[in-house]
Amino acid sequence: NFRIQVFDRGLKFRESFGRRGTRPGEFMHPPVHVAVTVNGELVVCDASDRVQILDADGAPIGAVTGRREGPSGPHFIAAALVEPEDLYLADEHGCAVQRFSLRERAA
Repeated sequence: NFRIQVFDRGLKFRESFGRRGTRPGEFMHPPVHVAVTVNGELVVCDASDRVQILDADGAPIGAVTGRREGPSGPHFIAAALVEPEDLYLADEHGCAVQRFSLRERAA
């Protein structure tokens, strides 16, 4: 399942977007984590080296690359935490957390 599915508050299916691929709005692996910014943008981790930022309708806004090499090989992004002006990304092995400024991206 290489897509994001959207449900309303009553858990009724509304829509889905995304598919397998490497282009903006596509996912290299099934999404494993989704966070929402204060502006309603979606931050999607798909267990690759790229985290995508999508608008509420699923259109690509940008991406962050966070792959790094560790003693056991490459570590891919597995989770994201969004604060009003910062995005924190954790790798799959819990070895590192990276911080990115959302304010700088918006400027």
